[in-house]
Amino acid sequence: RSRFFKTYMDESTKFDVDMVENWRDGLDMLLVFAALFSAVVTTFVVQTCQSLRVDYAQVTATLILRLIDVEVAISQGVPAD
Repeated sequence: RSRFFKTYMDESTKFDVDMVENWRDGLDMLLVFAALFSAVVTTFVVQTCQSLRVDYAQVTATLILRLIDVEVAISQGVPAD
């Protein structure tokens, strides 16, 4: 009985060591992928965030042009859109 238990322990230890090494290798690849993905997403978010800011000069220019169009339409007796 003792010999059986020793053989079982030796075989299960080999199996467990192989399984843990495979998990470790897989986890290493997963962590590298996660780090690269995070870097790409961070770069994208930073670039996108900068382009989402309101350009108040452009907004003001657009509103002034619209106001001029309304005044011209009124002076010509045409309904303003």
